[in-house]
Amino acid sequence: MKRLLLALVFVPGMANAEPWGTGVFAADPGMCVPGNIEQTRLNGAIEISGDAIIGYESSCAITVTREMSARVTYLSLTCAGEGESWDEERVLFRDEATIWMWRGAGLPIEYTPCGNFDDNADYVSAGGKSAQDKD
Repeated sequence: MKRLLLALVFVPGMANAEPWGTGVFAADPGMCVPGNIEQTRLNGAIEISGDAIIGYESSCAITVTREMSARVTYLSLTCAGEGESWDEERVLFRDEATIWMWRGAGLPIEYTPCGNFDDNADYVSAGGKSAQDKD
């Protein structure tokens, strides 16, 4: 697994992007429902902001962020959902169109952005903020 982690850290063409992305991401683009964040989460997509990762039945506050390289970020999380709370560690790998999330075991999960949505939607677009968060 360490070899996979190192391989993803040093993937060619990953030097000039943001360390990790914000927006709504899905393991399958069919999970995305433009303009409807609740249905998108219900379908299994996740919303990543600067301070949280939010899914359908759980959310995680990002408590520690450590950039490991230009495109790889370590996150320490405090999570809650369904009456439980727990701590997690994750590593995010990003290229121009994809985020891979590794939870410390098994293979990373590949997520693609759900896309851009209009400013009136209660939705975080890839790389942006929801309308309610804008000044």
